[in-house]
Amino acid sequence: MGDPPDDDAEVAVAMNSVTFDRSITPTRGRGSPRHNAARDRCLSRTSEDLRELEEISQTLHDIVDEGDATAKSWSARKRGVAEAEERVFAALRQTRQAHDERRRAELEALHDGREEALAAARRELEEVASSRGALEASSAEETAALREALEALREASEARQAQLVEERGALEARHAAELESAWEDLEASHAAELRALRASLEARTADLEAVRSRSASAQSDADEARRELEASHAAQLEALRGALEADAEAVRSRGESAQSDGRRELEAAKGALEAAHAEELASLRGALEAARAEELRALEARHASEIDMARGDLEAVHDRHESAQGEADAALAAALDELEEARAARGALEAAHADELAALRDGREEALAAARRELDDATSARSALQDAHADELAKLRARQRTLPAPPPPPLLRGPTLRGEADALARHSLSDFVLDEVLACQGGTHCRLLGSFRGEAALVTLDLRGPLPDGAALAAALPEMRAALSGWSGAEYSFYAATLRAAPAPQYALQIHCPASEDAVRRARPTRFVTHVETPELYAERVEPYVRRLPPATWIDRVCALEAERVLFAGGPGRGFVVVVDSKWRSHPRFTHHEDLRAAWRGAPWTDALYLLAISRDPALRSIRDLRGAGAAAVVSAMRAALVAAARDVYGVPEGQLRLFFHYCPRFWRLHAHAARVDGPASCAADRAHLVVHVEDNLRRDPAYYRDATLSYRLREGDRLHAVLDAPA
Repeated sequence: MGDPPDDDAEVAVAMNSVTFDRSITPTRGRGSPRHNAARDRCLSRTSEDLRELEEISQTLHDIVDEGDATAKSWSARKRGVAEAEERVFAALRQTRQAHDERRRAELEALHDGREEALAAARRELEEVASSRGALEASSAEETAALREALEALREASEARQAQLVEERGALEARHAAELESAWEDLEASHAAELRALRASLEARTADLEAVRSRSASAQSDADEARRELEASHAAQLEALRGALEADAEAVRSRGESAQSDGRRELEAAKGALEAAHAEELASLRGALEAARAEELRALEARHASEIDMARGDLEAVHDRHESAQGEADAALAAALDELEEARAARGALEAAHADELAALRDGREEALAAARRELDDATSARSALQDAHADELAKLRARQRTLPAPPPPPLLRGPTLRGEADALARHSLSDFVLDEVLACQGGTHCRLLGSFRGEAALVTLDLRGPLPDGAALAAALPEMRAALSGWSGAEYSFYAATLRAAPAPQYALQIHCPASEDAVRRARPTRFVTHVETPELYAERVEPYVRRLPPATWIDRVCALEAERVLFAGGPGRGFVVVVDSKWRSHPRFTHHEDLRAAWRGAPWTDALYLLAISRDPALRSIRDLRGAGAAAVVSAMRAALVAAARDVYGVPEGQLRLFFHYCPRFWRLHAHAARVDGPASCAADRAHLVVHVEDNLRRDPAYYRDATLSYRLREGDRLHAVLDAPA
């Protein structure tokens, strides 16, 4: 893309030349009191106007700074495009080099094949050397076969050249598409990355302050515990020292007596052992000398016989070598004659190859010229696109100057477009390997178990209706074909209706990868079992099971990668975030543009509203952990944030909301749900706990959910179900 226009630079120069003097003081002159009062009012209004002009000047300066930042980003994008073009050209050069190397390797393989064919022909000539006439006939046949083989090789080479030309065209088209896609991704992600970095810095600063405060408190507790432990250890050490000194004195006396007895026994055993060792050495020395003499005599006899045999073998080898040398000289002379013939044939083949290479070189030059022309056309088109983008940017800046400064965006964590591109590249449906069909309901809903490149995956497909709303359905009704399928005999009739021109079916596709064992278990059709969890059962089995689970760090990663879903961040303590649940599939693409978000309020797709308020505190795993004086305040803040997000962003009033917790939850990090009161959200009586009830219970008794008996259902085969069903 081209550089942005320099209108902002001119505005900056003009604004830098504007100054305001705020030190204007009214100068009273002689006149009537009425005139003096009117003059004071005029001067006051003038001062207010000057202050407004100064604020406008500051706003314009901010817009100019933003334009400078945009210009820098455009320059960076231009450099990125240039680098992408250089990578594309490098890839093209590598492709051409690889193509030339493949052609060279094919020609060398062709040469080797012809050399092998000539060697085979020579062997056949040696075998039929006894018959001159048969040799001439065989030579004629071999020549014809070689001509046919050469013709077939030439045709194969031409076909391979055409295939390579097609592959190069496809490669250039793919590189152009990749360049365009990279350009769009750069434009889409740059602004979101800046917001993400700013938000991430603020969040990390807040987390660091919290960690520092907790560290100071923990350090003071640790110092107190250390002092108490040192005092206790000192007393224990004094007692142990006295006991050890008494034991050591007794052990020392017993050890001295035992040591003297052992020394006497050791001296006696040592004398006996030395005598036995001397006798054994004498007997071994005599036996060894006798065996060595016998072995030397046997070795001398065997060595003499082996020398005689080797001398005879050497003479036989010398005779065979002289005979083979004569045969080799004769074969060498024949091979030299054949080599001369092969050189002549090779010269003819090289001439034919030179002609073929010249033709291939001409074709390659023509293809390169065509590719250069296509590249020039693409360059001119890109220049036109850059000019159009520059004009559009100038218009947007002109419009921005007329708009008031936008409010600061909420706390966010990063863009989503790059994450979506990575997910599309990592979860290509062509790489999906099906292992099992878990459930299928007449083709409208299907759950599949398989894998993407070795990672377990759950794929869910839901059929979308071809007609999105009632108006479209009513408009298509006259075009439907109806066939009677049943009649009640009274006022009811049943028909099978089909669209005359039905559009292609569309599916909503959900991919869960990598899929854990729990996720696969939940996706399988199974029966449910009700459990009654007492406080004692929770302390003995459920809480140890929850503590053994890996930390739910994926929640923080989701909030960072899907930052545009975050509607609120804050709250008491470690705080919480309000996000759009992934089950709300009818939600359009997220944006922070106020004009686009204004259209969300009261939109038809808000009937499927589903929001989550997720705690940032890992210690809050469920409503069982809501204890103490601040627990009710946390629940109240979650309720207020969910209500505000539904009302302000989507235009859904509080009276149309159902707010609830799940117990036991699907993932063990405290979170509250917000859905339409008439929506299909999961709020079964044995699992959902309304937020207002939880808040009221905690205000009455801060330890209510620590001591409460809770009932809920679990799937058969669930790990928690196995823990609860295990024998005591």
